Amino acid sequence: MNKFFSQTWINLKRIILRNKRFVLFDVLMPIIFYLLFTKAMPMTNQGSWAKDFLICMIIYANLLGSVITVANNLTTDRTQGLLTFVTLSERSKGYYYASMGLVFWLLNVVSAALVLLVGLLASGIKLTGLEISYLLLVMPLTCLPLVLLGIICSLVGDNSASAGMANLLVFPMAMISGLWWPITEMPLWLQKIGELMPTYAIQTMTKEALNNHFASGQLISILIWTFGLIFVMMLVNRFWGVRETAV
Repeated sequence: MNKFFSQTWINLKRIILRNKRFVLFDVLMPIIFYLLFTKAMPMTNQGSWAKDFLICMIIYANLLGSVITVANNLTTDRTQGLLTFVTLSERSKGYYYASMGLVFWLLNVVSAALVLLVGLLASGIKLTGLEISYLLLVMPLTCLPLVLLGIICSLVGDNSASAGMANLLVFPMAMISGLWWPITEMPLWLQKIGELMPTYAIQTMTKEALNNHFASGQLISILIWTFGLIFVMMLVNRFWGVRETAV
């Protein structure tokens, strides 16, 4: 157990505490978007809009961290030989992956907390303790499909290929699933595609939970995405690994 905690502390420091890109990219971008849309371009129903958009930006921060940051760190660990070192040392790969999973969840919690803090201070939104607890602890757990997307991106090649694939996934997904603007503003055919995205399911489930409703359909959608992406990850890991070995 001590080995696990020591590994987790090392990963926590290098991925969150000493990672300037995490603060600048995963946290600062959603905060700027939030302040821009709620302060520079206020809506008529400012109160409910600010709350809904704050939820969207928290999910957007988790999307950036779960896909781009996860992909970058796992790819770097693989290409720089850290996985080989872990395999040859006393620490097993099981410790490594369990530790990274915990750190990635904490990364989403930290990014959610920072965006939430700015939103509460800037807009004066009132949230109960239960609502804050849900946004900080439960909602990051529902982002598991996004973390799996980041893992899949890390398996496709070097840092350039991994980063390219992560960017191709993140920004279109944020746009069409209604994180940047209401999904109802888009063409009907694009709305249908956006509603299939995991980010749309996470967003809808979170808003329903804060309104004391349980979105069972969205939970099923998240579970389908989770198991589907685990299957894809296993396929990519197996066949991409064979191809790299062959080369």
